[in-house]
Amino acid sequence: MEDFFRELEDALRGEVSEYEYRDSITYYRDYFREQMALGKSEAEIMNQLGSPRLIARSIIDAHGIEEENTQKDYYDSQNDNYRGDANQPSPQRNNTIMRKLGGILTIILILLLVGGLLRVILPLILIMIPVFLIIKMFQGE
Repeated sequence: MEDFFRELEDALRGEVSEYEYRDSITYYRDYFREQMALGKSEAEIMNQLGSPRLIARSIIDAHGIEEENTQKDYYDSQNDNYRGDANQPSPQRNNTIMRKLGGILTIILILLLVGGLLRVILPLILIMIPVFLIIKMFQGE
């Protein structure tokens, strides 16, 4: 069993975040305990799970897709950086959303201002055109 975990740890180390690494190892250790409590042998459990390298590849692939889609945050203990809570949006995502909302609100405000100006100016223009034409007619005679 320890060979299984050593191989799984070696395959995961450096490929996924520290959070994902610890979470995956804990999951499989708990799985082994649960299955052994149900009466299965270590050999049966390892046979059922398959290659630790294949399991690691699945975790790495799934983690990569998850990172691309959600940009999952974690505490990176090697670099001592806190990247946020995995259950909350990242600050970068919040900034992007706020910029988009700000841009949309700006466009709406501009459209309202232009619309308001047209409401005031358009009737004046409609009155001024005939007045201008009448003045031109009298000047021409």
